[in-house]
Amino acid sequence: MFSAQNAYRAELGAQLGLALDSSSASSNREPPYQPQPAKSQFPITATDFKPTTARIVPVEWVRVMRGLSPNQRGEMVEANNLFLDNFERRRRKNNVATSYAWLACVSLNVVKGGEFLGSDAEDRIVHGFNDSLANNLQFDTTDPRIKQCSYEKNIITAGWSAVYSTGQNGVQAQQVAREPARVVLKQLLGIETR
Repeated sequence: MFSAQNAYRAELGAQLGLALDSSSASSNREPPYQPQPAKSQFPITATDFKPTTARIVPVEWVRVMRGLSPNQRGEMVEANNLFLDNFERRRRKNNVATSYAWLACVSLNVVKGGEFLGSDAEDRIVHGFNDSLANNLQFDTTDPRIKQCSYEKNIITAGWSAVYSTGQNGVQAQQVAREPARVVLKQLLGIETR
């Protein structure tokens, strides 16, 4: 995504006769214009929701899975709750935009094979989702229970993607984790990766 933006800027600069690469700029020219990051249009609270009940998805996720023993079901519910607990200790709790950003960031890391996004990039992604959702009338009128389910699903999906993509699970598990991550990136950010 960033390389495509840079290529577009370079092409536009060439059309306008500007040198966007510092190595080709002469010493008496001003440095190229660097746009400031866009300020968020909406406060982050615009995508907060008030939970309607206790957590919904950790148990529902496991309930629809077939062939699990009671012990396996219990372990999966515990893992799902752990993903949510860890997220909520470090990031904004009960906020849909933050959960979508987290899913996108984890998916990028899974596809690219490791963490490469800094907190600034994650913050920009959070604010992008926040502005997009808050500016959507359909989101504004969505039932809080649906927002809660979406929030929980995003975090749990990111958690399992991260677990399967680690080296501890072998190369095949890593490859299996990459395909859903690619789908997430295509759906959420419009990025096609290979």
